[in-house]
Amino acid sequence: MRRSLAAAAIVIGLAGCDLVLRWSEDLKLTADSTSLGIGESVQVTATNGKSHGHLSFDLRPEGPGPTLDLITTTADLPPVPENVQQSPFVPCCSTLLVLKEGQQMRFKIQARGSGRELTASATGTRYTLFFGSGVPDDPRPSIVTGGPDAVSARTFLLDDKQGVITAPDSIARLNHARVIVFFRNGPLVGWREIVVIHKPTSAGQR
Repeated sequence: MRRSLAAAAIVIGLAGCDLVLRWSEDLKLTADSTSLGIGESVQVTATNGKSHGHLSFDLRPEGPGPTLDLITTTADLPPVPENVQQSPFVPCCSTLLVLKEGQQMRFKIQARGSGRELTASATGTRYTLFFGSGVPDDPRPSIVTGGPDAVSARTFLLDDKQGVITAPDSIARLNHARVIVFFRNGPLVGWREIVVIHKPTSAGQR
C-alpha cells in the first residue's frame, strides 16, 4: 500500500491489542502487544477520495518483541499505583513508568543488540504517542474517548534532542492517564507505557 494511493488509513482493533501505523515510503504496521491471544484480528482501511480498500490481519502473541529500549535516568519516579499495575492491558515486554503532574523524566533510547544510543531524531528515530484514542499524536483524544484533553499531544511533551519527557501540569478529573510511547529506527522498534498521576496535595493525599 503506497502513500500516493492512500490519503488516510484507520486501524480498528480489539481491546488489549496496541497497533502502530506509520507512513514512510511504504506503510508499516506494527503490533506492539496483544493480550487476547490467537484469534485477535485487525482491519486496516485506506481511503483516497471515493476509492477505498482494506486489509485484514490475524494477530498472534509470538513475535520478535522489541529491539529498542527506553531507559530512564531519573531516580525519583513514583512507584506504580496498585490499581494501575493490575490492568490486564499493559503492553508486554517492559515495566510501567510513572510521572506526577508536571514532572520531567530524562530518558534515552538504546538498541538492544548493539547498545548504541538512538535517542535523537537525527539518528533516524521516530516517535509516536498514543493517548487512548487510537489516533497517533492526537491533540484531541476526547473526540474518541469522551474524556478530557488534559493529556494529549499538546500537553505531553517529548524532547528527543534533550532526552526529556514532560508530563502535563494537570490531568484534570482523571484518576490517572496512560500514554504509550512508540519509537522506531529503521527495522528496530520499541515501546513503553507511561502513567501520569496526580501530584500529592499539601496534606499528602489527592
